[in-house]
Amino acid sequence: MTLAEIMAAVRRQTLETSSSLSDADLTNIVADGYRLVAVADRWPWLASSAQITVVSGTQEYDISADLSVTDFMWLDSIVDNDEEDGLLDQLSVAQYLLRWGGDPDSGPRAYSYYFKNDDTVGLVPVPNTSETDAYTLNYFKAPTVLSASGDSPEWTATLHHILVSYAASNVWEREEYFTERDLAFRKFAMGIAELKRFYKMRTKDRPIVFGDGGGGSRYGGRASLVHNLPFG
Repeated sequence: MTLAEIMAAVRRQTLETSSSLSDADLTNIVADGYRLVAVADRWPWLASSAQITVVSGTQEYDISADLSVTDFMWLDSIVDNDEEDGLLDQLSVAQYLLRWGGDPDSGPRAYSYYFKNDDTVGLVPVPNTSETDAYTLNYFKAPTVLSASGDSPEWTATLHHILVSYAASNVWEREEYFTERDLAFRKFAMGIAELKRFYKMRTKDRPIVFGDGGGGSRYGGRASLVHNLPFG
């Protein structure tokens, strides 16, 4: 469904016209629903990555300034691209300080990383002058909400209608039809649950397997299981 089709469906269900509910207001309501869907799970359609260009002796990298990532929402993992099982272990900042005292040794490659202030990653140990490995930061991006009439949601078309349910619940609440609001919101919640089942079952039924089946890396190491992309 396009944004125009979603809005038309909402108006049919709620009997709202463009004079009683402007297109701009309805577009914002649909955008709110889109954001709720986006934060409901770690969706494969929001998965993205960026390369970390290692600078000798530099431990911390700002995701926006140093990695040129402008759509960051959640961190997933950091991977050493040149190692067979290159998934780095994540440390909390407290674990890092307890283990390393804020002054880790330098080394030819990082084995761990920490994440702080929602925008900075630190490699442990600090890469030294012999560092030649390339690192990939895997993350989930912030959603691009629907704004133009021809825009469509990024997930499977069979479940685009959940945005209709969300917007309708919002409109019903505004009009103080609370029974209708609750029914529409339950449909929205059930739609998100179905969306989760859709993507998780596709991954389970048709996984892409990398490596020899032995380790734990999800991105090109041994026993890698990743989402079966692209989804229709």
